[in-house]
Amino acid sequence: MIENKEFQTTINSIYRSRYAEGRKNSLEHFFKGCPYQIYSLGRVAFYFALKGLGLKQGDRVLLPSLICKEVLHPVYELGLEPVFFDMDRFLKPVLHADQLPICKVILCVNYFGFPQDIEYFYNYCRRTGAVLIEDNAQGFLSRDSKKSVLGMRGNLGIISFRKTFHLWDGAVLLSPSNSSIFQAMPPDSFPLPPLYKVKTYLRDKQILSTRFIHMLARLKVKVKFVKQARPEQQDGEIFKIGIRTESLEKLVAYDWDHEIKRRRALFLYAKDLLKPCGALPVFEEIEEGTVPYIFPFYIENKDFEKVASCLAKYSLQCFSWPDLPPEVRRSAPDYYQKLYGVRFLW
Repeated sequence: MIENKEFQTTINSIYRSRYAEGRKNSLEHFFKGCPYQIYSLGRVAFYFALKGLGLKQGDRVLLPSLICKEVLHPVYELGLEPVFFDMDRFLKPVLHADQLPICKVILCVNYFGFPQDIEYFYNYCRRTGAVLIEDNAQGFLSRDSKKSVLGMRGNLGIISFRKTFHLWDGAVLLSPSNSSIFQAMPPDSFPLPPLYKVKTYLRDKQILSTRFIHMLARLKVKVKFVKQARPEQQDGEIFKIGIRTESLEKLVAYDWDHEIKRRRALFLYAKDLLKPCGALPVFEEIEEGTVPYIFPFYIENKDFEKVASCLAKYSLQCFSWPDLPPEVRRSAPDYYQKLYGVRFLW
């Protein structure tokens, strides 16, 4: 791959914020008038989606087994029973839709902003009468081949803005046909950690080089801010917190068009960089409307350091995903443990 000015500018974009000049974006326009409610986190939006459906304790919710453990917190908080179905190496359901068990709700996950075949889930819902929730937490700004906004193809939809932009919090619950399920929450007033403020300052002011910031990150100066400062999820307090006003203000001020272009460019660069390292891409191609969260790939655990070193030469980082729930980890396909991603946002 040829390194040039465009390549370096794209890499720099991981560590720098870019705002739209002289204009602000509109969620109403992007969602085409679809009713929505803003929440702090994607799992909080999921909690209110499930709660608004009037489910009874013990009702079953069908979820892909390739899932972050945090997604289960709303399910257990409401006394519901999670049921799992496996995904193949291409992140598509292993079983035919007719083979899935009957549940009250099914969750369709657009992994990393890549659209699932929504007809698969429509077929399941027609057979069972289940409610379809489209989880597009990792794919704000993504569309499918029909140019439909991901997160708007089910009965309910979830999008997490903070997976796409540098924000402390921010997610949305979309409900095309039933806005009565919405419940507004008071804005989060919990003090932001000083290190988060420093990170925001460095991104906005751009006073340090990309190489230097990446070096700090590799030395583990970077911390996991969410776990540091939010209330414990087990006690239900997380579901009582709304989005910070400043997060919403920054969301609409960011340059959305630039974000689409830079993420698509990073996907192609990462693909080329990892070719010599033996990494196996989850997705070989990127469709026109896809806005990727990361570049996902499989690698043998023994080869991880080689891949990480290769990426580090270009100020890129990778990480394993997801942190599986204990009840899934015991019987998960082995390739779940070999899934990694190249970060597109610091």
